[in-house]
Parts: sequence; structure tokens; C-alpha cells
Amino acid sequence: MGAEFTVYQDEQHLLLDPIVGVLAVHSIRPFETIMRVPQGCHAFTLKNPAVAIQTKAGRDQALKLHVPLEERYLSVFQAFLSYMQGTDFDPCKIALVQDRSAANLEAVTRANKISFNILDTRIDVRGQLAIPHTVDANVESVLRVLEVAAHYFYHLNRTHTNPVIQKNIKVEMFTLVKSRTIDDLTGLAIDVPLGDDLIVGNKISRNVCDHINPPYGFSIKNTSERHLFVNCFYFDNTDLSISKYW
Repeated sequence: MGAEFTVYQDEQHLLLDPIVGVLAVHSIRPFETIMRVPQGCHAFTLKNPAVAIQTKAGRDQALKLHVPLEERYLSVFQAFLSYMQGTDFDPCKIALVQDRSAANLEAVTRANKISFNILDTRIDVRGQLAIPHTVDANVESVLRVLEVAAHYFYHLNRTHTNPVIQKNIKVEMFTLVKSRTIDDLTGLAIDVPLGDDLIVGNKISRNVCDHINPPYGFSIKNTSERHLFVNCFYFDNTDLSISKYW
């Protein structure tokens, strides 16, 4: 609900012709979606099948993507159409958004190739982080990136609604130093926390120096009466991959 679609004459004229009109999702039923012209937009009639691209995200969209309305990004729009045709039952959805400030990711061009910038402030507080990879400006190459990005942001946005998880789990991060205690199994000095929790306001800020690389450790505390088991995953913002860390 809440999603809007911009209607074009057909896929061949995508971005080249003035738009036919705009439709907004009014209600969703089994195997059917009812759409209406939103307030402030003109009514229109379709004499032939047309192409609709989602340009405003609904409430449950996983990834909000901003793509400039320029012909050089035609392969991105075509890849988006191809992706959405196969995601009826896939939770990893993508919505195109015209407002760049509302997007998680934006398409850019570098040396006649397609690349992407991360705009999500949860990943980079500056709100713009360039992904250091490019792909050819064709549908197949861009589609692979969209599939990876949709998967990445779907899991990044997931939140466990169980109140036991929300209220009774605390995660802390500390700088580690060697203690005088020796581990019986490894024969090495045991690392212990030094100083205060480095997570402040759900963010970690550290000054990185090439010649100073202290170890860090995480503390996960469960204050509930339930036995919980930890699975940690690493979200790599350089290639939008997710790997199991623990």
C-alpha cells in the first residue's frame, strides 16, 4: 500500500516520451491490485498495453532506488522491469523513488559504465558512499547488481519484533588489550576489554590509522530467562554481500 507507478507508452519509449500518467495502489486482493489516479494527477485512458514503473515506495518495500531520468540509465530501468517481473512472491522488493533523499541506493555512471552509491545513513553518516565497482551498461549486468542489492537491504531492514529480543539483548563493543591471564588451551594471553562501550547512540566512531590497529571485541548480553543462541553476519558495503561471521 502507498506505492505509486508512472505509466509509459511502452518499453521501447521508456524515458523518451512524456509519461502517460500516474497510478497509486488503492487496495490489494488475492491475485489482483486495484489502482487509482492519485489526487492532483490527470486521468487517462489506455488504448493499448503500457509499461508502469514504480516511482514511489510502498510501506513494505525493501530497497528504495533512485535513478536519474536520463537515457544513459535506460539499462537500469530495463533491468528493474526485468527484476520486478519475477518477484511476485519474493520479499526482496525494489521501488524506484524520485526523491533522492528517500533512497537507500542511487545509480551513477563512471566512464560509460554503471555503478552505485549508497545513500543510507545507517551505513555511512555522510549519506553517500561510492561502491568501488562498475558493470557494463546492459540489462544482464545491472540485473545481477539489483538482485544482490535487494537481498542486502531486505536483510538489513529486518527487525525482530519479539519483545524478548527487543528489550533483553544488549550489544557492546570494546577495545581489547592483553591480560596476564593465560588461556589453558592456546597458551596465549587472554584479551580483555579496555575502557567504555564504543557504541554510542547505536553508532561506532573510530579514528583509523595505518600503524595503529588495536583488536576489538563485542559483548552480547542476554538478560531474559530464555536460552538464546547467536548468529552474526557481516554486511559488506563494498560489494553488498552478506557472509556468516559467527
